[in-house]
Amino acid sequence: CAIFALSDEKSENRIAIRVAGGISALVAGMYMHLYNADVQQQAFRALRKLCWKNIENKDAVRDANGITAIAKAMEKNLYNSELQILGFRAFFTLSTDSAGNVDAIRH
Repeated sequence: CAIFALSDEKSENRIAIRVAGGISALVAGMYMHLYNADVQQQAFRALRKLCWKNIENKDAVRDANGITAIAKAMEKNLYNSELQILGFRAFFTLSTDSAGNVDAIRH
């Protein structure tokens, strides 16, 4: 996933990806490929990287319906244990220091 590679440790890259619409595009791709576990796993990894210590990106994921996309992908790939683990890790990253995301994940 190109976004995963670009969202390295440099926070300016993570910000640039959000500003360019990368988070919305990533979430849209997740919805297009709900049953493709490989796509979902790469997307979960990319979301975690994009949101690490970045509240604005966490908000952008929530605003793009990314939390729902993660939940739906986990539901559609229920018996893929690696995907389930990565999904829970994505939820953990999204919920850290974000009360709005905690509420969204609960529902």
